[in-house]
Amino acid sequence: MKYWIIPFAMLAAGSVFANNTVRKQVEVIAHIPAAAFYVVAENGWDTRVQELSYNVVTETLRPVVQRLIAKSTTGAIEARLEGPAQMNSGADAINLNVSINGVDLDNTAKIVVPESQRGNQVFIPIEISAQAGPYAPGSYSGMVNMTFETPLVSR
Repeated sequence: MKYWIIPFAMLAAGSVFANNTVRKQVEVIAHIPAAAFYVVAENGWDTRVQELSYNVVTETLRPVVQRLIAKSTTGAIEARLEGPAQMNSGADAINLNVSINGVDLDNTAKIVVPESQRGNQVFIPIEISAQAGPYAPGSYSGMVNMTFETPLVSR
């Protein structure tokens, strides 16, 4: 019987000295734009949720105003919306206006950086604003999907 006590005591003592282990996994990414053409959000604002905050006094939504950094070595840069720009809360929707460099976007491509800026890095304003209310109470969210294009080859 005493022979069973010694291995059990060693097993119990060994577990006291065992290491605790914690493993972590971190996803990392990087996006490196091509030198010939890019449109990126200044300071990465497009990776964070942008809030159109509600003013209870004026019953309006404050627009999101940010900047994009763009460059094309092959010509003008065009932009268009990929679908309706809106926020939804259940069955209720708030339509949004999207303006880049003073150009109101819809689903038709429009020049937002002119040919005359070819080869230059430019900072262009983007504004996302709500169309006039009244707005139904709720928690609204949505995505604004845009496409930017420039010619493939230099002229």
